[in-house]
Amino acid sequence: MRTTQQTLEEDIEQEYLKINGKWLYYHFYISAGLVLLTLILEIGIGWLMYVSGEITTTFFRYIFKYLLLPTAVNLLLIFSTSIVLFSNKFSQVHKTYTVSLTMVAICFVIFTIHGSFTSLFYIFSVPILIPAIYGQYNLSVLTSLSSNLALILSEIFIKWDPDSSTILEDGMRLGNFLISLFTLLSLAVVCLIIIYFEDKKNQVVLRKETERLKLQKKLEIDDLTGIYNRNAFRSAIEQMTKDGTAGSYFFAMIDVDHFKQLNDSLGHVAGDNYLKSLGKVLMNAGEDAMAFRYGGDEFSLLFKNSSKEEVLYICNQIQTEINILAETYKTPQPISVSIGIAQYTENISPHDLIENSDIALYQAKKNKNDIILYDDSLQKITS
Repeated sequence: MRTTQQTLEEDIEQEYLKINGKWLYYHFYISAGLVLLTLILEIGIGWLMYVSGEITTTFFRYIFKYLLLPTAVNLLLIFSTSIVLFSNKFSQVHKTYTVSLTMVAICFVIFTIHGSFTSLFYIFSVPILIPAIYGQYNLSVLTSLSSNLALILSEIFIKWDPDSSTILEDGMRLGNFLISLFTLLSLAVVCLIIIYFEDKKNQVVLRKETERLKLQKKLEIDDLTGIYNRNAFRSAIEQMTKDGTAGSYFFAMIDVDHFKQLNDSLGHVAGDNYLKSLGKVLMNAGEDAMAFRYGGDEFSLLFKNSSKEEVLYICNQIQTEINILAETYKTPQPISVSIGIAQYTENISPHDLIENSDIALYQAKKNKNDIILYDDSLQKITS
């Protein structure tokens, strides 16, 4: 059986997955937008260089080398990533890593093609910063290392523009390169620190929320039987009225027949043990039924999303189990339970629902060990 903290952790994890899932698509669209923006800038820069006569190679060679080829590579990266992203064959973790590394690859292509612009050293800050939103250490470390390695690889081993100088030929460029490496590494460290403290804050919130839920649960649990008490019953009725699905709720009032005889003949300890056993039976009534100790030897069940036939079947099963349980208690008259059931409809209030079930219970108590479903004719008989 899951603990309150485990349940809460799983709920929070599911919410985080939903948020990260939304951000994953934004992440992908940012990458695609970066490719589009780069294409527009490349066209603009190419046109300006052509007009000013600064192109040192043939026009068609320039278009192929600086426009068509890098755009084709980036579009291929985007297309490949979209296949992974929109496929049901891959987990969200795989998709997250794919989108994050694709952004690193796109920045590598952009920097390699236009590395003569020293300001582009810092384009690798984008694939370092954006994945930090996922709050995952391993992902942030991977994107940081990949970005720095891509920068080193492009700057030292690839010379795409023959007219530009390398860091081995230009001291100023070497200085900018080293500063950019330091800046990117510092940025990665800052991201990891932020993730660390955000994780610590989340743990504190989780612990406080767990303590609050445990206290709330303790206040809503009956000490003797272990099922919900009247505080929880009031909360459940409020939730029922807010739910707006009238017709899908049934309320059953349950009263122990001859319980006073059990206390008088066998003692209150035996009476308490019987109530504990009854509580266990009601607790196992089903996922769609909430069990409450209404007061003394009166109990109740609130059914949701159950048909009339299902409710009557469950109540019959409860009576059968209670009758078997009663055989262990030798009393002048057999211990049993009477049950009155009413359906919640749009034209009645919660007070009417309880009153209707009480009327049905009153009728069931006449025969003892009986189950009565409320209808208007009952009201006429008992009023």
